Amino acid sequence: MIMSEKKTLWQKIIQVAIAVLSAIAGAIGGAALS
Repeated sequence: MIMSEKKTLWQKIIQVAIAVLSAIAGAIGGAALS
């Protein structure tokens, strides 16, 4: 296992997780405001 590949994989996972969390937070925020 090459470390650089592992690092980029983790970066992709983190980016997806942040995108999902921000989408959920946006949905909750929109529901709270309305």
